[in-house]
Amino acid sequence: MARRRSFESVAVVALLWGCAAPPDPAPAPAPTIDLARFPPGAEIAQLAVGSTDSSGPAGAPVGVFVPGDPNAPVVLQFVENGEFLAFGAASLPGYPLLWHLRDLGMSVLAIDVREDHLAGDAQAAYAEALRRAGSEANLVLRGASLGTLPIAELLAAGRTPAAVVLGSPVPGDAVAQRLAERSDEAFVAMRSALRGYAGDADLADALRAFRGRKLAYLSGADELMDADERAALADAVQQRGGRTVLDVQVGHVEIAMRLHSLLGAEHTLYALAFPGRVLLAGDLFQRRVIDSPALAQPLADALAKSDAFEEGLVMRWIRRLPPSLPDTMPEDAMRAWLDLGDPLGRLDARELDWMADVVAQVRSASAAAASDPSRPAKPLPEALFHHIAKHELDRRSRYTIRHAWSQEPIAEVACDLVDGPQPWGAPARLNLDAVNARRQLTRLALKAAGIPDRVGFDEYATPHLEVFDAGRWRRLEP
Repeated sequence: MARRRSFESVAVVALLWGCAAPPDPAPAPAPTIDLARFPPGAEIAQLAVGSTDSSGPAGAPVGVFVPGDPNAPVVLQFVENGEFLAFGAASLPGYPLLWHLRDLGMSVLAIDVREDHLAGDAQAAYAEALRRAGSEANLVLRGASLGTLPIAELLAAGRTPAAVVLGSPVPGDAVAQRLAERSDEAFVAMRSALRGYAGDADLADALRAFRGRKLAYLSGADELMDADERAALADAVQQRGGRTVLDVQVGHVEIAMRLHSLLGAEHTLYALAFPGRVLLAGDLFQRRVIDSPALAQPLADALAKSDAFEEGLVMRWIRRLPPSLPDTMPEDAMRAWLDLGDPLGRLDARELDWMADVVAQVRSASAAAASDPSRPAKPLPEALFHHIAKHELDRRSRYTIRHAWSQEPIAEVACDLVDGPQPWGAPARLNLDAVNARRQLTRLALKAAGIPDRVGFDEYATPHLEVFDAGRWRRLEP
């Protein structure tokens, strides 16, 4: 949904973590989209909309089209926030999803529709996506939070794409009232976005009638949806073979931000909806090699001991970092960055996704400290170490446990698409003492931040952590 508001990077990340709320923001010019921040071949997509409705912001909605393979399925992504799209495809506040879908071989059209032209803009976006896809059987609707409102309008109007993927959907008839009751930064910003919204499509009714594939990521603690609404929506999705993924540990914004990346059950849905046309996990790393030749051999060597499931996780992690990052490292640092080996057991690649969230939080705090002379800012490696030390004190990784016990079935990529045993079991890190558990978690956080690390040993063969910083290796001093 178009939010005509400018954000500094600190404010964007702070939004994700529920900072204190300012007054409703004033409208500002739409953000500028820099195609250099997107995968190769990306182009600006401007929708053809009628000029009869002259109210609201001037100009047609603008988005980005990222091409996949020839005749690829097209995902029409309704973004909930234009500023997020402006961050690009290789940024945590942006849409790494655009890289992930392109890696699968799929095309994606990401559009920021205007809230006070929602129905018309949604139809225009659908027409443009349909033109590129060739048929509705080759088209997917996808959106999170406010981005589910145009999907409700399209389904209620009888559109029949091949599949629909939702995250933190909002009840259109009640969302304005719910937002009015919230004072959190994220919800104040959403309230501003809905100033001109006048849609009345019922998402649950539309999903109930829809005959295509359906997947919805829901929060059991969603601040904008009560239990009855969540049950009705889940029932509507599950009819005709659809599927819901419920996480009871996080709220509305966290689920919406997860949808900025490709998730496990979603990958499975695409593989089943478009058989033979969507790459499986074991083939994905080849795409990255094409984009960054310098990464080819180090990545192939790093994945030599990985199964297809871990390869897919590693690719998801790398895609959330700037494509030029490997070119800034000498080869030994790059190999150390990609190495998941550890003296006390291989690092768990499943945690890299969660650590990306940790990195976003720590970067936000570090940036805030940098602007306050009374709060000396720590270098990012030390800041990450202290964050881990603060939250991991009882020999348990709360990130591992949270991941393993949540109901996001990323492991189902392995179960559905890869031969072999399921990768679940008791979190191995429970058997580590606090010092070694903290070291492993810090290593994962450093890798998620794009910082090379390695384990060194002192004269007593005691392991310690080293980071590649400012062109040299140094010991990480906690």
